[in-house]
Amino acid sequence: MKNNKILIADDEKAIRKFFHIALEQKGYTVFSAEYAKAAFRNILKEN
Repeated sequence: MKNNKILIADDEKAIRKFFHIALEQKGYTVFSAEYAKAAFRNILKEN
């Protein structure tokens, strides 16, 4: 798998952590954010 990236945005820390671990195990580069504004900043920073 090439360097596919996924951004998880959810206010529940446990949900973010669960998906972060599961997706990393599948080979994805995972970013997470607690709220939309932080998610948008992550997108801008990565592009």
